[in-house]
Amino acid sequence: MLYYDITMTQTLPRWTYLVMAIGVFLFQTLDGVDGKQARKTNSSSPLGQLFDHGLDGISWTVISMNVVSLLGLGLSTNAILCMLGSWGPLYLTTLLEYYTGVFEYDVGNIDSTTGLLVIIALNLFPFIFGTHFYDIRVKDAFPSLSSYISENLEMRDLAMLFIIYVGILYSIFILFSLFKNVKGVKTRLI
Repeated sequence: MLYYDITMTQTLPRWTYLVMAIGVFLFQTLDGVDGKQARKTNSSSPLGQLFDHGLDGISWTVISMNVVSLLGLGLSTNAILCMLGSWGPLYLTTLLEYYTGVFEYDVGNIDSTTGLLVIIALNLFPFIFGTHFYDIRVKDAFPSLSSYISENLEMRDLAMLFIIYVGILYSIFILFSLFKNVKGVKTRLI
């Protein structure tokens, strides 16, 4: 994606969105399999866990950059908010695990796999519906909602708000879990 547009503001060739969706799917699948395999063969270790979390951090950075490029946000405040919306839960769950010894990354029935499936869908929309999918005004896509939404609201805005909103809510739930679980531990969080 950066090969075609280093500024992350231009529309990319249609096939790149499919490649990114496949890449995110492969990351999700392989990231879930390695830990299970290590536990099954009794070869899990703290170093392997550290390595796995380190690669998750790098992968989430690339995935976040993909979303910024996908939405054409470039280097903007909205781009930073989108990246924090996806990074926040990852780093907070790592902090939770550090202090409690439990890696808890789900809130109800929503977990990291759900977030990755949303990102796969965000990549598939421009592949299926055309590269200018996120430039479509919401009122043109959903005429029945035209009296309830802003005239200039685009699909890009909806996707961005969804990512930020879910990331913040997810982070809040993880913070509550962190403080609830660390309450009895005699240590400082920061």
